[in-house]
Amino acid sequence: MKELPNHHSDILVKAAKQSTSKAIKRSKALGLEIVYLEKGVLYKEFPDGTKEIIGSKKTASKPTRVFKKGMVFHAKN
Repeated sequence: MKELPNHHSDILVKAAKQSTSKAIKRSKALGLEIVYLEKGVLYKEFPDGTKEIIGSKKTASKPTRVFKKGMVFHAKN
């Protein structure tokens, strides 16, 4: 795979951060839980702000699905 020029990578990283931030805000506004990895620890954060440790990077299992190049994903709103 061809590597992107540095400025393209920066743009993609910025877009990913903005998208993630918006998704987290929307999930919290809807009263949904969010799950995230921080310093190797997997957390579940509830709408009231409480957090629960649900795993760690060391104990994480391999994904049950295998994704291959060329697969198409469909998102529902």
